[in-house]
Parts: sequence; C-alpha cells; structure tokens
Amino acid sequence: MYMTIFKLIWPYLARQGAAYAADYLESRRQQRQAQPEERPADRPPYPPCPEPAAAAEKSAANLIWFSLSGVLLSAALGLAGYLLVRDSR
Repeated sequence: MYMTIFKLIWPYLARQGAAYAADYLESRRQQRQAQPEERPADRPPYPPCPEPAAAAEKSAANLIWFSLSGVLLSAALGLAGYLLVRDSR
C-alpha cells in the first residue's frame, strides 16, 4: 500500500524538486552575469597559444608513445584475462 502511494506521489515530488533546482541555478547564473568580471590590467584575458609547429612535433611524439602504451596495456590485460579463464577451468 505504501509503495502505491509512493508511486503516485513520486512524479510530483520529482517535478517540484527539478523546478526548485532549475530556479536556484537560474538565479545563480543571473547573479554571476550581473557582476562584472574583474581582471588585473597587467594580465591578458587568455593565456598565449603555443606555436603550431611546436604543438605538431609534441603531438607526433605523444602519438607514438600513446600507441605503444595502448598496445602494451591491452596485451597485459589480455594475458591477465586468459590466465583467469584458464585457471577457472
């Protein structure tokens, strides 16, 4: 009987909770937008971007190491899985 009452009331409670959370988040967003963002005059708004050539060289080197680590990790996990299955038989 209690579960039936709970199933009837739950959608109403969930809807009210979602509406309360949405109102709270909306008010916080409006407060944040109303306050001007203060930045020091000597600091640029965004950090400088790296040079494209340097980023491409790092990317190529990282690609090799990430590929090797993925192969080794998959081999180790495959071996561990094989040993678990083999021992259970």
